[in-house]
Amino acid sequence: MNTQSFLEKWRPSRLDQVIGQDEIVAILKAYVANPEPTAFILCGSTGCGKGSAASALCNELGADPYWGVQDIPAGKQTAEAVDEMTRTLWQHCPAGSGWKVVIVNECDQMHPKVNARWCDILENIPPKVCIIFTTNKIAEMTKDDEGRRFVDRCHRLDFRSDWAILDSAQPLINRIWAASVNHNHVPRAADLVSSGGFGGQVSFRRIVNALHDRIMRLPASERILPVDPPKPQAQPAAEPEVAMDAPAIPDAPESQPLPCEPLPEVKPEPAPVYVAPTPVWPEWKLQPCWYVTVTDGPRTALVCGPFAEAGQAAARRNRPRKDRAERTVNNAQNLQSH
Repeated sequence: MNTQSFLEKWRPSRLDQVIGQDEIVAILKAYVANPEPTAFILCGSTGCGKGSAASALCNELGADPYWGVQDIPAGKQTAEAVDEMTRTLWQHCPAGSGWKVVIVNECDQMHPKVNARWCDILENIPPKVCIIFTTNKIAEMTKDDEGRRFVDRCHRLDFRSDWAILDSAQPLINRIWAASVNHNHVPRAADLVSSGGFGGQVSFRRIVNALHDRIMRLPASERILPVDPPKPQAQPAAEPEVAMDAPAIPDAPESQPLPCEPLPEVKPEPAPVYVAPTPVWPEWKLQPCWYVTVTDGPRTALVCGPFAEAGQAAARRNRPRKDRAERTVNNAQNLQSH
């Protein structure tokens, strides 16, 4: 079962596979050798290879098809969508080579507001970003000043579609015919063009479609049909081979358990009980605190408890103050009694 269409199956994946556009291929190869943030506008008639060249350029730059490539139809663009897309272009691409490619198809159908917004973006393209526009009507885009401003900000590449490039399609026709048909009666490119009515322009898309139609009209016996790979079948397990002349190996006697003595019972020792020693405090540390009242106001001689060494030292320092306060009180009482 084919998961790709016939056109996608034979679409070029590299620039060397793009046919009929040698000059443009040489320009794009030079760009791949030294890439920089650039905007291209690919001009030409339908089927001349614009989309194939854009897809091949993505592969040559190493852009990841899921993280680094954005394919945008021109009819679905709005100014807000362009601004949102531009913000993502300034972000780092976590996959591939880090390059990001934006492909805008049929840019001649963009709204004038979107066209003006793109003109601002093309003045400052984010790093490691390549923007590719495609159009079939470059003449209509350059009629007014707004369209010319847009085209001037892009590197314009004109794809050929004249009859001189028709012979370059023959190698592609030969490869497709050899992979699809089991005989060598390969049609010529001119026969496929005349049967399709191309209107004076060469379209490789129409040539491949005409070739596909001719292949499908052939009998099934002449066509090479894709064959699905056979499904693996489960095979029975092979029995081990035994030599006929090999002596039979006697069965080993059953092993008897060795006698073992029971281990002595070990009683766990009781955990030691920790008894904190009773502290013995010196007598001079058991003195109470002093609270002294003097003439200049109350003062606390001891603030950190009766068992602190600092409290005892403070009490010794404040004893003269207490003596003076007691004498003052006694003198005042004596005066009142007289």
